[in-house]
Amino acid sequence: APRSDAMASPAPYGAVPAVDVRVEVGPSTSTRCRASMGAIVSAVVTALFSAAAYAGYSGTSGLTFFNPQKLATLAARFGQAPETPALALTHQVVMGFQSRGFYNFRASVRLLQQAFPNKDLVLVGDGAGDALALVDGIRVHRGVGGWPGDEGFPKFVDFVIEGPNVHRWIDGTNACGFSVGVNAHAWLQAIAEPSGVYDDRAWCPHDAPPAVRLDTSLLNFFEKAYPESHTSYLWAPYSQFHLLGDLGSFANRRFGGNDLNGTDSRVVSGADADLGTTGVESTGNETEKLREVAWSDPYHRPFLAAYMSSDCKPHREVFFAHLRSAGASAAAAAGSSPSRPGVGEVHALGTCSRTIGDLQSPDMNVYAPFHKYRFVLTFESVEEVGYVTEKLGTALAAGAVPVYWGDSHAASLVFNPGSFIDVKRFWRENGMGDAADALVNAGEREWASLARHVLDVDNSRQAYARFLVRDARAEGNSWLAKEHDDDVVGLGLDERGSYQNPYPDSRLDPTRELHQRPRVAQAATRMRNTLQIGRRRVAYALETGQKHNGSRQGSVMRNSWRRDADGFENDRYEEKREKRLPFPCEALEARR
Repeated sequence: APRSDAMASPAPYGAVPAVDVRVEVGPSTSTRCRASMGAIVSAVVTALFSAAAYAGYSGTSGLTFFNPQKLATLAARFGQAPETPALALTHQVVMGFQSRGFYNFRASVRLLQQAFPNKDLVLVGDGAGDALALVDGIRVHRGVGGWPGDEGFPKFVDFVIEGPNVHRWIDGTNACGFSVGVNAHAWLQAIAEPSGVYDDRAWCPHDAPPAVRLDTSLLNFFEKAYPESHTSYLWAPYSQFHLLGDLGSFANRRFGGNDLNGTDSRVVSGADADLGTTGVESTGNETEKLREVAWSDPYHRPFLAAYMSSDCKPHREVFFAHLRSAGASAAAAAGSSPSRPGVGEVHALGTCSRTIGDLQSPDMNVYAPFHKYRFVLTFESVEEVGYVTEKLGTALAAGAVPVYWGDSHAASLVFNPGSFIDVKRFWRENGMGDAADALVNAGEREWASLARHVLDVDNSRQAYARFLVRDARAEGNSWLAKEHDDDVVGLGLDERGSYQNPYPDSRLDPTRELHQRPRVAQAATRMRNTLQIGRRRVAYALETGQKHNGSRQGSVMRNSWRRDADGFENDRYEEKREKRLPFPCEALEARR
């Protein structure tokens, strides 16, 4: 049954929680309705006791008019033993964020929902940032703001989602306000940056290893930097941000203009190619209906290409200059009767090489600046194994053709390789393999050839239409690295096995993914274990009158939980497990 109005708009975390009383009616209605009055009274009494115990656990003064001892006696009379105060909060999982741990919030919130399908998630603190976009008042709620130590802030959070130290400055004097062993039960690492820009040995101090590492790169995974017996490693490329945020923009695309993508396309009017949507049934494994997105003919958009960046890497700047020069030359040669509109219009919309106005970088969910362009330059800042950011998704969501440089094998495990121009593949197929293997080998010839190739595609309607695929997602089960894949060998992965499945999988709903992906099941199981262990520590501290920090006896606060950290071989982290972890993931995935 739908939840009550009280649950739809719950009180902030730290206040008295709403009581959620439900009556379930199913096929065997007559059987389920044979409940004794004693059972009903027991449920209500237990709920009231839990609320009172929760109030004491969270440090509030609510429900002081209830007597827990009398409630316990009443509950016992009806055959229902009350919970301990530390475990009274059974319907919520409380999340805090620090060091911009919200960057990959779609992945982290999805994982928490998979691990705790029957619990509500409560986002607390001022560090929640963009994650607040997921607050729906049904499964995800907004808790109190502020920071640990503020009046009314909860004494403990269940999970803290932490970003790397390069973002720690954003929290100011509240940096590292959450610590496992002080005011948090467990923590997750959420990384949306390449490994070279942060210090993986300088996390905030905790007395236990991260339960899960959500990393947009696979470098530390292949180097086995984190022991899987302590930390579950999920490859969560930042590009998944778009796939989760607006799946219809990738799975059901239609393009107007002479059946460009081989479907019964419909033209959407409007010079700026405004989005049009209709509901269509998904043909994949998804259980939800996917929104269909349609654009007017991208081939006749007014401008050739766009480039938007605030990180002015040399390879980005060099190719932008080459493409702009090649476009200007083509426009000059065509004179007053060009065959293509705006062939000389190559615009830099960001702070790097700005050529047009004072346009600010848009929100990640806004793709309007690219709706007028046929191509978008999408170069990663570095080539690191598994590192695929939002750039490809931004261009594809706008209906443009991306020109991509980076780990193209990883990109092809997230997006359909037929939907973008693969720079390294073009170089390799045209006798410029040295540049594909190492960017330092790319010179005038390589960049000029690439610019010419973009213009050639632009001059052929048939060649351009091949990139306008209906489904821009990677094919299912395309995640295994090919034995003789040149890009994989170039990255030194020929002896390291396959890539992981990208998480989350855009072709699987959360429940199916949990059952079909052993590594996801491992991460979810570990999160349940760490929550139970953390709450058990606090309960023990409350019962024995010890300091309420939940620390294990003899535990040490550390900043690095890597395999190469000092004293790692002497560490023993996990306590008695509530559920057995499904090991080993590699063998299970390879067999599958």
